[in-house]
Amino acid sequence: MKINGVEFEALIDTASKISVMNREAISKFDKPLAKSEIIIEVVNGQTFQASGEIPCNVEFNDEKHNITLVYIPNFKHDILLGVDWIYAAQPTFD
Repeated sequence: MKINGVEFEALIDTASKISVMNREAISKFDKPLAKSEIIIEVVNGQTFQASGEIPCNVEFNDEKHNITLVYIPNFKHDILLGVDWIYAAQPTFD
């Protein structure tokens, strides 16, 4: 899959309401981060403020969809696509 023209492997998470990127992923983009008002709640109930966000074009199976990736610097995976992307893309998998 490509995000803003950059090839990535992404984790798809049907339990996540938002799509997320980490420090490694953001370093590959040539766009500035916008301030984010998103408060993230993790499984154990802890909450924290997102560090920023960036509008992105996600290309998967020859289809393109625009979503916002939320920046969490120390996130384990480069890219996590949540239900915001799933609703936009309606992907099918073999």
